[in-house]
Amino acid sequence: MKLSGIATILMSGTFLATSANAFEVTSDYLNSLTGPNISWSDSTGTEVQVGDQTFYYTYTAPAGYEETSERLENDFTNDDVTNKVFTGISGTEDMNAAVMLKSMSDPVEGLEIVSDFVNNSVNSTDAAYGAGILFRATDVVADKIQGNFINNSVVSSSTYSVGPAIFLSHNNSGKQAIIRSLEGNFINNLAENTGSGYVHAGAVDNHGQIDSIKGNFIGNHAKAKSGYAVGGAISNDSLSGGAAQLGTVMGNFIGNIAESASGYARGGAIHNNSSMGSIINSNFINNKVIGNANSNGGAIYSTHNLQVAADNGTSLFEGNTVNGESNAIYMSGTSSSLLELNLTGTNNGVLTFNDDVDGSYYNINILGGSGGEVVFNQNVEHFSNLSISEEANMHMGVNANISGQSMVFAGTGGSKPTITVDIDVDKTNQTIKSGMITLSEEVSGDYSVIVNP
Repeated sequence: MKLSGIATILMSGTFLATSANAFEVTSDYLNSLTGPNISWSDSTGTEVQVGDQTFYYTYTAPAGYEETSERLENDFTNDDVTNKVFTGISGTEDMNAAVMLKSMSDPVEGLEIVSDFVNNSVNSTDAAYGAGILFRATDVVADKIQGNFINNSVVSSSTYSVGPAIFLSHNNSGKQAIIRSLEGNFINNLAENTGSGYVHAGAVDNHGQIDSIKGNFIGNHAKAKSGYAVGGAISNDSLSGGAAQLGTVMGNFIGNIAESASGYARGGAIHNNSSMGSIINSNFINNKVIGNANSNGGAIYSTHNLQVAADNGTSLFEGNTVNGESNAIYMSGTSSSLLELNLTGTNNGVLTFNDDVDGSYYNINILGGSGGEVVFNQNVEHFSNLSISEEANMHMGVNANISGQSMVFAGTGGSKPTITVDIDVDKTNQTIKSGMITLSEEVSGDYSVIVNP
């Protein structure tokens, strides 16, 4: 069955008027995000490529912070990692991060790190990981990590390069690494493999548990030569020792890149291969995936259920690409395990996709209410089922092309869900343009239709 937005309009509708503007990244906008200690300009400072634009940042240490080039391993207190700038610390495979907990016999609890990590590096002919903070094979609970993570790098010529800002290990012989709250600015960090190895995460590589992340991820880069590269900013991935867990994410992901010269690349901002909570009031702007034909997920690539929401705020996907083609989210399910992509606009929150949404073996669930909207302005393709819950509002721009198998009303017969359809009326040529829903199987339910001419 094919449902045209125009056909539905002719049955009944309420007419409104709206407008939409393209989002522009400027140095003033970047300054509004990253706070007083990181300033952005169009000409002065350290160069960062953000999408197709070039910006420059200058970092100034916060007042009262002490600069140090001393590496801390295992034997340190909270005072040692408070109000510091760890900078210029270099290491190899066996001597990694500026601050690290490795293979400790006793658990660590109540850890708090409030410091900045700037210009630290790991260069190795073997594995390279965690130039800033490293928790590996250790029972550790960090209640809070807060700081600026800027221009940290891990470079390997062989096996793998992962997590230049933070590397958090998976369960190892019953040991668990946990971060309760992670907050900060993650700017211009690099994980690179110059050989045949793989790359995880341009900034944060999680194989343990992070309960919440709040931050700005700008210009981070996961770069491989012939191996794969995933997660331009964040990778959440289970390994053999146990399942990784990533909780709530709230932030701005701008100009991050996952790139492989000859292998696949996935997740320009986030690569999710495990359990993940909600992404709330977050913007994904000009993130990129560059790789072979198996590359996907300009902003987000997920092999597990995914929740994206705007709750009394906004979430925007714009300018995200895979090999130059529009893509915000790619859901990678299987025939035996369909994934759920839950999209929510509630409490006047607006979740907007100015990029394509795609995947295989996945459902889309539109949720929300109280004046919220989920807005599609481009292609939404290859879903198995599209469901719209009571009080939810799915808003289709004039270029929206929603195509999949079936569509249902997911409710108990209370308030109708709303489909808002923008139309473009050309009086001179006597034509009308609107978004379209195309379904290969069934449609069911009772919907309210609102028309925006």
